[in-house]
Amino acid sequence: MAISILAISITGPMIIAQKGIGSSVYARDEITSFYLAQEAVEYIRAIRDSNRTNGAANWLTSLSTCLSGGICKVDGTQMVYSTGVTTCGASCPNLTFDSVNHFYGYGAGGNWKNTIFKRSITINETVPNVEAIVSVTVTWTSTLFSTARSFTVKEHMFNF
Repeated sequence: MAISILAISITGPMIIAQKGIGSSVYARDEITSFYLAQEAVEYIRAIRDSNRTNGAANWLTSLSTCLSGGICKVDGTQMVYSTGVTTCGASCPNLTFDSVNHFYGYGAGGNWKNTIFKRSITINETVPNVEAIVSVTVTWTSTLFSTARSFTVKEHMFNF
């Protein structure tokens, strides 16, 4: 009888601890996805600003793969903006993580490890040469959840 009471009294706290760990893993992944989405928005903004500074004919130069329903990816480790934006085709690949320098990108080999995160970007020019809506979606599937989770950030960008 004493063993049964002891087993029941230990089970409750163990279940609570398990739920707490699961919630913290989900929160960590959601925070990471938010930062990955924000990084992509900042990268697109930097391209816009660079185009304006360099006097490009179109403020969305180098972003044509993302326009008009196209899905693209950005690699924040690329400092040359024209090479950092590429098309994804049907689906964007998973991001990789540089475990030494602590960067997310699309590197391979060496310090780069696969992650659970996928990031896709679309840009819709709502008012030609004036306004565009940048949508960044980060999706991930954690080992704790069977369904894919996603986080989307939308930013209205202007040609100013």
